[in-house]
Amino acid sequence: MKHLIDEPKESFWSIFKDDNDWNEKSIIGFIAFLVMTLVVAVDLVTGYMGRELVINDYVFNAFTIIVLGCFGISGAENIMGKKTKKDEGADEKPLPEEYEG
Repeated sequence: MKHLIDEPKESFWSIFKDDNDWNEKSIIGFIAFLVMTLVVAVDLVTGYMGRELVINDYVFNAFTIIVLGCFGISGAENIMGKKTKKDEGADEKPLPEEYEG
């Protein structure tokens, strides 16, 4: 119980910092997926009740594109490896001191 008191809690905005363990694209994609699933469920319920849920196609398509984009980018990062600022210069060798250029 003491470890819960001593450790500082992360704020909501710490999710969006560069040096964190959260994958922001997955979070946004999951939230968009939940909204899209909620709209489909409400549409099914209102259709069963005999009413039509009027929602523009471009709104639903926008959520679909957000979900596919977020999960696609996140999946590509997992496959190809995420390059961070720390890793950018890891493969480069320092120049010799006599190099003039």
